[in-house]
Amino acid sequence: MNLAIDMTALLAACALACAAYGYSRRLRGAEAACRAASGVGAHYASIVQHSRNAIVAADLGGTVISCNPTAERLYGWAAHELRGRPLSAICPPELAGQHAVLAARIERGERIEEFETVRLHRDDTRLSVSLTVSPTRDADGRLSGSSEIVRDITKRKQAEHWLEAQHAVTRLLADPAALEGPLTPVLAALGERLGWTFGSLWEVDRRAQVLFCRATWTSDGADTHDFEALTQRAHFAPGEGTPGRVWITAAPVWVEQFADQRGCLRARAAADGGLRGAVGLPITSGDELLGVIELISRDRQPPEEGLTEVLATISAQIGQFLERRRAQEEHARNLAAVTATRELARSADPRSARTAICEVALKISDAYLTIFFEPDASGLGLVATAAAGGALPDIVRDEVLPYAAASGAVTAFKSRSRFFVADPLGHPEVSQRHLAATDAASMLLLPVVSDGESVGVLGVYWSRRMSTLDERLGSLIDLLAAEAAMAMERADMLSQLERVARTDELTGLPNRRAWDRELSIVLELAERDLAPVCVAVLDLDRFKSFNDERGHQAGDRLLKQTAASWSEQLREPDVLARYGGEEFTVLLPAIPAEDAAAAIERLRTATPGGQTCSAGIAIWDGSETADTLVGRADAALYAAKELGRDRHVVHTPEIAELLADAASRRDSESVAALATVLALAEALDLRDSRTARHSQTVAGYAHEMARELELDPERAERVRIAALLHDVGKIGVADSILRKEGPLIDEEWAEMRRHPEIGARILATTSFDDIRTWVLAHHERPDGRGYPRALTSEEIPLEAKILAVADSYEAMTSDRVYRDALDDERACAELRRCAGGQFDERVVAAFLAVLERKGSVATRAGDQVS
Repeated sequence: MNLAIDMTALLAACALACAAYGYSRRLRGAEAACRAASGVGAHYASIVQHSRNAIVAADLGGTVISCNPTAERLYGWAAHELRGRPLSAICPPELAGQHAVLAARIERGERIEEFETVRLHRDDTRLSVSLTVSPTRDADGRLSGSSEIVRDITKRKQAEHWLEAQHAVTRLLADPAALEGPLTPVLAALGERLGWTFGSLWEVDRRAQVLFCRATWTSDGADTHDFEALTQRAHFAPGEGTPGRVWITAAPVWVEQFADQRGCLRARAAADGGLRGAVGLPITSGDELLGVIELISRDRQPPEEGLTEVLATISAQIGQFLERRRAQEEHARNLAAVTATRELARSADPRSARTAICEVALKISDAYLTIFFEPDASGLGLVATAAAGGALPDIVRDEVLPYAAASGAVTAFKSRSRFFVADPLGHPEVSQRHLAATDAASMLLLPVVSDGESVGVLGVYWSRRMSTLDERLGSLIDLLAAEAAMAMERADMLSQLERVARTDELTGLPNRRAWDRELSIVLELAERDLAPVCVAVLDLDRFKSFNDERGHQAGDRLLKQTAASWSEQLREPDVLARYGGEEFTVLLPAIPAEDAAAAIERLRTATPGGQTCSAGIAIWDGSETADTLVGRADAALYAAKELGRDRHVVHTPEIAELLADAASRRDSESVAALATVLALAEALDLRDSRTARHSQTVAGYAHEMARELELDPERAERVRIAALLHDVGKIGVADSILRKEGPLIDEEWAEMRRHPEIGARILATTSFDDIRTWVLAHHERPDGRGYPRALTSEEIPLEAKILAVADSYEAMTSDRVYRDALDDERACAELRRCAGGQFDERVVAAFLAVLERKGSVATRAGDQVS
């Protein structure tokens, strides 16, 4: 009997009951009415009892009051067990809200027809059903409950879901993008449409003879994180776990209780995640097993013939897809090998050639790490020189594998044959220390042979176990090894030619071409790292005369000896090059100016054969070009030559301006004398690293004050020159006094106070009388208590007053051996306190304005100097 017939019968029964009731009232005969109603009731009961649909009656509170035998069979409960239970007991918890909505509609007197939903069997199996729910009324017409006619549509729904799953998988596999990524969307389509909770796809690794997890999927809301993590890390050999059993049988494997499987490593995690029933399905291509699909549910899953057939069809689809993808991957691997081999052939230097070998091996082998080993320069063993795929472990990078040691790399190197180890753990010919560092499950060591001799070893390391080495892969790697040998030979030859092209034949030093390239690289790095760079140009003094007197062979010997001697004085990153003839260049990266001058002095004093040399030094300004930097060093070398040779000169803007200014006066004697004085001032600054660049800093302060006081540009420039020279007289003060760590005694102070007069006498050799006067007076005080002549304010030149403030401020804000530096605020407070006595008030006010504008000191009320 179908639903339409049942509904007609029920409606007829209800109509008869109503008619009988009305007739009984008209006859006002209770006995007749009872007989009529009894007949209708018997007919109604018969329809309900024999209906093929489940019928459940409930009161207004939703409690079951009766059900027919079909309902008993559908839900697995006897009538007396179901009576008194709420309808919600056969409704899945997640549909509680839906059940409440239906109940509300009944309470409003609505009728619900053909509503498709899910109900629960006694054993928690889910049933797809179609509901027709009608409100019921008592004899007085009041709403009393509901009558629910339930049609089991589980098989129809299953068939629909199976067909949807099949179509969904077909669509997904037809998408070209599927070839590139994991098959998680396919697992999702299966799981969501077929009601599974977890899915995984396993592929066969023929080389390793294991099934490895290719993709996983979990339904929304499922707590299977631990189980999924274990699955993704697992490998199954034939016979192990559900995937391994499928591999052995090549047929579907149904598991009703996943956690009860003996030896199942994932059993505990499955139980914790509420996973129960499972099925494993073979994915085949012809007679070859390509992989396994594993689906797991929260419910028990007994074998279902129809579902098995559907899953078999879907598995066949996936098998065809995997075969297509495998063919494409094989083609891509071969193409990668060809392309990478071409790249290898283009490797021009030895290092890139070795790295390229490792990268090509990584591409074609599906390994996680490749390492190239070569003989160590000491001849004691093999050392790693390149790698790809990951960071090279420290122990592998830093350690030499002795030729006498147990090592797969050494074995392959000595035997000149392929050395494959499926399980290296504990293997007598594998370095267990290296194995622990690489964490490899399987490895291949392949010798690279040239002219019958091993020149290196290529190590290929897999993270999963491989029982055998696939012959196609082995052939590809053999081809790579042969190409690698030729690439290395070609790269080494090109490197040798490059070295010849970049090396001075006589001295073995880098030549001009190599120097230009190295300087460009160092300046680029220095700009990025904000690091200092120093360049020096050195020239052997009177080398032409040496050649003329002793012959060119003696000159060549001197150049070779000089190159060797100077090279010994340099640090690892420094570069010494032969620039041309008797001229050399030195590149000193990451070195302060004062240390650079000391380094060049060490080279000069190491000049062999009793010869001397001159040097020009330039400190990179952070932005100038390499040509400009070398040009400044060359100009400083010229100055050193003009000053009489056998010395160094550091190029600064101030020195360049002074020399240019003196030259413009056509006063060669003044140029030479002033240059000498400047060299002395520079030497004084470098005399003690703790006061290095004192004169440069004072010159900067003095120049800014001169501009603040509105001195004309030429006069301001001469103030800066005077500041550079203000302490030149200290060249005549003993080191023991200058570097004394405690306070000076009276005799020492008397010696120190002589330096302005000494400086004035030194400057007397030049034509710059104004500068000499300012230097002589820069320790005079407006209150008449200064030295050397105790001048008063009106007698002291303004320029000397500027020097006094600049000199004192720089001294106060710098560390000295006898005290720590003051901060800017305290130093400025000291200037204010001494204004009008030790310092000129107008000059102090100008300097405070300069500092305020630069942000070195904050403005405060009462800062005016009066």
